[in-house]
Amino acid sequence: MKKILSYIAIATLASLSLASCVRENMADSKKGDLTIKIVCNDLVDTKTAGDANYGENTIDHFDWFFFSDAEGTDLLYKGSVTDGSTTLTFDTKEGGDYEKIRKTSYLYIIANYSGDSKPSSYDKLDDILALPIQNAEDSVFTNFVMDTYNYTTGDKGKTLTKSYMVKLSPKAVEEERTETVYLSRVAAKFQLNIAIPDSVVVKSTKQTWYSNTDLTIYMWNCLNYATVKGDTLARTSDTEAHFFHYKKGHPYTATANAKGDTTNVVCEPFYSYPQYFNKGDNGEPFFNIGMNWTNEEFGTSATWYKVTFPGLTSVLRNRLYTMDVTLATLGGTQDDYVKMEGEYYVSDWFSPDATSGAGVVAPRYLYVLRDTVYVYNENSVTVAVSSSHNIVANVDSARHRDYYNDEVTEISTERYTLTTTNDDEGNHSFTLECPLDLNPKDDNYDISRILYKVIIGQEDTGIEEGTKGLTDTVYVMQYPAAYITHTQSNGKVWVNGQYYTSDSPFYRSGYSVEAYDSRLSEQATILDSGWGFYYSKTNSLGGVMNPELITGGLHDNTNRYLYTVHVTVLPESTGYTLGDPRAKPDAKGVDEGFYNPSEGNLGYKTFTGWSVSKSGNNYKASAKTGTEWVPEAYKPRYRYRPTSTAKLRMVAPSFLIASCYGRASSVSYDNAHDRCAAYQEAGYPAGRWRLPTIAEIVYITDLSDNEHIPALFDDGGEGTSSKAYTAYWAAGGIAYLGETGKKAGFSYDGISGAVSLADETPDIDVMGATYVKDGKYYEIYSRCVYDTWYWGEDPIDDFKEKWGAYQMGWNGETYSSTYINNYDN
Repeated sequence: MKKILSYIAIATLASLSLASCVRENMADSKKGDLTIKIVCNDLVDTKTAGDANYGENTIDHFDWFFFSDAEGTDLLYKGSVTDGSTTLTFDTKEGGDYEKIRKTSYLYIIANYSGDSKPSSYDKLDDILALPIQNAEDSVFTNFVMDTYNYTTGDKGKTLTKSYMVKLSPKAVEEERTETVYLSRVAAKFQLNIAIPDSVVVKSTKQTWYSNTDLTIYMWNCLNYATVKGDTLARTSDTEAHFFHYKKGHPYTATANAKGDTTNVVCEPFYSYPQYFNKGDNGEPFFNIGMNWTNEEFGTSATWYKVTFPGLTSVLRNRLYTMDVTLATLGGTQDDYVKMEGEYYVSDWFSPDATSGAGVVAPRYLYVLRDTVYVYNENSVTVAVSSSHNIVANVDSARHRDYYNDEVTEISTERYTLTTTNDDEGNHSFTLECPLDLNPKDDNYDISRILYKVIIGQEDTGIEEGTKGLTDTVYVMQYPAAYITHTQSNGKVWVNGQYYTSDSPFYRSGYSVEAYDSRLSEQATILDSGWGFYYSKTNSLGGVMNPELITGGLHDNTNRYLYTVHVTVLPESTGYTLGDPRAKPDAKGVDEGFYNPSEGNLGYKTFTGWSVSKSGNNYKASAKTGTEWVPEAYKPRYRYRPTSTAKLRMVAPSFLIASCYGRASSVSYDNAHDRCAAYQEAGYPAGRWRLPTIAEIVYITDLSDNEHIPALFDDGGEGTSSKAYTAYWAAGGIAYLGETGKKAGFSYDGISGAVSLADETPDIDVMGATYVKDGKYYEIYSRCVYDTWYWGEDPIDDFKEKWGAYQMGWNGETYSSTYINNYDN
């Protein structure tokens, strides 16, 4: 379930009374004694101030210090109480304890501190305040460190006065008196209260869902580390390990209201040490609530909510943060939960009078069914919004990628309009009018996805930055009829299992890959020894470019991108059709039965009528009667499907073009065909690549000519034997000669600039890498394509860095052992 709602309701804060550490735990004092009474709360019997059930009021032990000044520089007297008492009595008679502190003194007390260093071993206040506090991860804070950090607060929680000391003035020796010392906690407390209605109705679908109070409640980004002083810490690499979340579902109690239509849930408190953060940071504290809803038609759905504190940028010591929420709609998934926020209460934990956020807030929610909307070849879209208030919206940005210049640009605001609708029945929506330009000859021709970022808010709070109201973001992704995407190649290119290395023997003669000869078959040369060569060093599949030679230029055909072309509609004027341009394999596989040798080299069917044994790259052949025999190591595995020669005017619905790393020059047609069968790049494995159709080359070239994409099938050169014109092989022995071919009057089947060398050269197997016509030289290149519409657009991670095992184009189909062992079937 996608994101469903953003909602928060705040109830009136209940009046909060105070609780004491103990009701009364003072020993009888003698006349003249000075008694110090430790108090962590003023009154009794109120959980919110300090709940004894959670150890919030427990004083296990404390250390006390008298200093001569408020800065705590000169120690007068110190000691410890370890018996759990909350009083401390001094004899004020002359010569007694009071002699050490009879002048004006300043008392500092720290309770419940435990660590490697004991406060009583220090004589300076600053050293004590700097002592670290650390609880075990996700522990419930069972031993709260407290000290005499006292402060008063004014409007909006602003601190007016604070001190770490209790000032004690001298009085008459015989006077008996008691001084009350108030302690505050270093940690902060969070209280979450949840109201759950019996049922909710989803307005857009009219479905009724019924609640289930079997909840899972987490709090994220609590901090288990602090100093005694309570300085706030940010989430950094140094403090990362101290942030945690309560991993288990937190305990709670649930009580139905008098009418029975709402259940009130009170969670046990959460705790954190002080921290600061920015809104939306990884360290921002928030609640996760998981709850099941049930519908009579769709059954039970597990939903999740995220509850944050709007405007909160810090968690302070000894503060109580109270959040009241109502789950008045369905939640989202655990990965895409409904976001909820609203006002909340912050109070002193010691004296919990609300200091901010007090009052009643009307129920407020805002949500959209999807946070990303996809639009395909449409000029407008309307998106429904569920909201408690009338909505407003604006387009924050509208961008697309200019592939010709390889940059993201804003589209003109004149190209789109945005309107909102709010009716009396509580229906809300926005409509984005965004007409596409589908004329390839226009400068504004849409050949890339347009991404609109729409910000939605509510009319009474607006959508300006810093607003306290709810806002949401919807991304509208508009795709034209044909569009391009690209990704940068990692430069890991293999041809027939060979990859560029400086010392590779396959790169003599300009980094040329030498492959097994595809047409030896029965004509294998039988040497006197009886061994025959199975490959020919003259059979070049073209080069694997040295990645160091690639400069990355956009318009000199050395950029590193793999471009994918998606086509849903072709212009009628082209006469091309959409479809699968690949041939169907026959019983032996197309072109004499490609198969995948275990050593990763391109192989074809072996010797007919011969028994063959292998030694290195040589094979010993002897006559054999019966059917064709295939060596065990070279069993056919997967059938390769090259481009059909009967579908030359067909364009695949989506295909990827090899980067400049795979662009090979001076390749004969036969070898260009084999090269594509054995080509692999950036995780797109061998056996899935093929030669493009002439229609696919022309389609891409037209986009380049209109400056919508860099030239991928360029036509440079001068036409001389040393600087030949550039041409490209298409399936069926057709060469595309580009603009130079058009000017020279070449045409094939109505396609200007193309020529069928299959017609001019009867033996297609020996069509050369250079074509000469009317004294002009054309050097024919190869650039393969990959059918993403069939294989998918994602590369295979296992083959991004190594030669692939899918050479013959297996897509997960399982072939029978009969086929594996005998491709004659």
